[in-house]
Amino acid sequence: VITLSVEAGLVVHDATEGIWVYWNRFEDYAPGDEVEVQGSIGPGMFAPVVNATSVRKLGIAPLPKPLPVTFKQLSSGDFDAQYVTLTGSIRSVGKRENSGRSKHLIVRIDSGNGTLMATLPGDADEPLDHMLDGTVRITATAMSSKNDNRQLIAPILAISSLQNIVLLRPPSAELWST
Repeated sequence: VITLSVEAGLVVHDATEGIWVYWNRFEDYAPGDEVEVQGSIGPGMFAPVVNATSVRKLGIAPLPKPLPVTFKQLSSGDFDAQYVTLTGSIRSVGKRENSGRSKHLIVRIDSGNGTLMATLPGDADEPLDHMLDGTVRITATAMSSKNDNRQLIAPILAISSLQNIVLLRPPSAELWST
């Protein structure tokens, strides 16, 4: 089942875990699509990947149960391409236009043990201002930025939609009074 569909490819999960799939027709697929992938395994930039030669949609399937993680666990790289959930506070939100076709919202999240970035599709136009400095639970696909030496630089959460951000505790109404 697909948990992430972005310009560079897909993240697909089987019964055990997820893997990055290079596929150029990402717009044909969405999270929850059950697919059959054929291709070859490659080393990837950090973890193994699939270089797909075909992706066939079989139907719709439930997403995998997200694994609760901490910033430290995400920073290890052990959860790369896995479907995870993290609790933290949104510190800032901004837009970024990529050199490709896509636009993204960039969300900076303080998890208590570290700060990481999350991305949302650029068409997610509902403002997140009401969540700033509140406590949220984010369900997303764990990704990471890597360098040319195949080393993990920083964890990233790839959030597929705004429905994957749940406000657990709103920000203090008197934030500036203290």
